[in-house]
Amino acid sequence: GRAASAGQMGQLPHRLGGNVEALTAILLLIGAHYVADFAMQNDYVAAAKADTTRPDWFHALTAHSAHHAVAAGIALAVLGLPWLSGCLVVGVTHWFIDYGKAVRGWYGYHIDQGLHLGIAIGVGLSVATA
Repeated sequence: GRAASAGQMGQLPHRLGGNVEALTAILLLIGAHYVADFAMQNDYVAAAKADTTRPDWFHALTAHSAHHAVAAGIALAVLGLPWLSGCLVVGVTHWFIDYGKAVRGWYGYHIDQGLHLGIAIGVGLSVATA
């Protein structure tokens, strides 16, 4: 193949769209989601957020969603992207998505994860292309 010129180094070919920033944001947001959903969530929070008979269910769900908001905000800030709007969207939507699964039982695990990943993709595209 042809050698890339100095001006082309680090750029994706045109056929891929060249939006490395959006792809990087999406990948970091997905990674942040998995860290917050699995590594940062303990058994206490997982049980409490799903049981509305417990007096702490609301706080457990809110704390879990706040972990997601902070993780997303850090991921976006590292890239120099608008982190506040991204972390608010991730945190609020995470609360409602988990409420729908854990409290209401409207859908199962795979739909829950798909919705969260869809939010990560949407937020990544939105903040990177704004």
